[in-house]
Amino acid sequence: QRPNAERVTWIDGDASAIDGGPFDLMVMTGNVAQHIPDPQWAQTLKQLRAAAATGAVLAFESRNPSTRAWETWNDEEAVTRDTQFGPLTEWCDAEETSVGLVRLTSYVKIEHSQEVLVEKLDLAFRSAEQISADLVAAGFNIRAIWGDWQKNRFNGEQPLMIFEAEAIRGVDGETAHG
Repeated sequence: QRPNAERVTWIDGDASAIDGGPFDLMVMTGNVAQHIPDPQWAQTLKQLRAAAATGAVLAFESRNPSTRAWETWNDEEAVTRDTQFGPLTEWCDAEETSVGLVRLTSYVKIEHSQEVLVEKLDLAFRSAEQISADLVAAGFNIRAIWGDWQKNRFNGEQPLMIFEAEAIRGVDGETAHG
């Protein structure tokens, strides 16, 4: 609905749904990188690189595991909000199941029926070093890691890591698209 939106190619799906290219900009939003488990994470980065023009930018955010944000999620109060379906109450539980993996259990209570819907997600909390190494292995150069949306450099203490990576020429001197 924004001006020039017709000039953007939106792809709904995972990286295997990419058709066409090469692309100049690829964005993963909403901490989606944390929803991609290993080994699919490495495959996703390779698929993105294959769809990228040399010099293309890949940008995404991920939570910094050293701030251990999930430890505060259990303390958050349940929130009730009005929706087109009536009031819903939402809350969650989170637990670290192994180093770098957090099981998030989300609850939604439909107030009219008292029915509770439960969704379980496993989230990957990768360090800046791990993500950087994964990007390099897939054919990207790290242009910057930002610690916030004001483009302050990541120093290891901010809760977010915002990656800006550039697709580089392949090791054989060819681009992903020859």
